[in-house]
Amino acid sequence: MNLVLALGNPTEKYRWTRHNIGFICVDRWAEKHKQSFSKGELYDHLVYRNAVVIKPNTYMNLSGNALKAAMLKWKIDEVLVVHDDIELDACQLRIRNGGGRWGAQGPQISL
Repeated sequence: MNLVLALGNPTEKYRWTRHNIGFICVDRWAEKHKQSFSKGELYDHLVYRNAVVIKPNTYMNLSGNALKAAMLKWKIDEVLVVHDDIELDACQLRIRNGGGRWGAQGPQISL
């Protein structure tokens, strides 16, 4: 199973900010595909085909707790993290293998 981890902050204050782009993306995807998230204490989730999509119910800096719980619940092969990146201009997308400061660079796509 694959896991999509959407990052954002759980309160209305951040709902439409750039920092919540992970939540915005998966919410729009779910709406388009007529899917809905099941509510949970640590994260909301939906399962679609061979993937689970989670939205942590914690602030960004505690998202690892939700990721760890999801990894324990499902046998996860790969993880895709959807989040904002201050290094990119608005409407620019970067897909890369790896992460962190020294992660492998991937292609950048302007939308």
